[in-house]
Amino acid sequence: MLKSSALIMFTALALAGCSAITPGGLFEAAQLNPLETNPGDVSVAVSAPDAVRLRDGDATLYLGYRPENPDIAPIETTVALSVRDHGQLPRAPERGEQFYVLSIGPDAAAQLSAVQKKIREAKAAGVEGLGTLSIAVNSGCLTRDLEGALIVSTWLRTDPTGDFVQLTRKTDLSDQSDQSLTDAFPRC
Repeated sequence: MLKSSALIMFTALALAGCSAITPGGLFEAAQLNPLETNPGDVSVAVSAPDAVRLRDGDATLYLGYRPENPDIAPIETTVALSVRDHGQLPRAPERGEQFYVLSIGPDAAAQLSAVQKKIREAKAAGVEGLGTLSIAVNSGCLTRDLEGALIVSTWLRTDPTGDFVQLTRKTDLSDQSDQSLTDAFPRC
């Protein structure tokens, strides 16, 4: 699709529809080789209302490869993202918004590296399929009542010295979640 030679499809936010992906995000996704990128170099930024608190594990990164042959099992993993010091942000937060910068911890990086290797081996053996890389905000907590919808957007940086690129536009998670918003985002 985006990279026909690698047959990689990127879903920028598992809870959001494709219409939320930005043109810059599509370009960045097309440049990313998820099978060769060092997981330790990946940073994700999530913008959310300032009433939302994200903790380690509230956001996840999924990497998977689904072979065209249904008799071959998918190769996949989901790793928890860790909140880290804000450091460089994609941009200045708007009023009522905050950013969380997330990274892949050492254990999760090892898990992701192992799946990258298995996918590379499958592709080298001629197994055709479709790859997916997605970022999901699954939970969090609220420090106070929301003053509107639970709007998030995602950003990606694959080079520690580079800039963040926005992957998804503002997306209302309350419209996307399978579970109730109060269950996924209780009071802190």
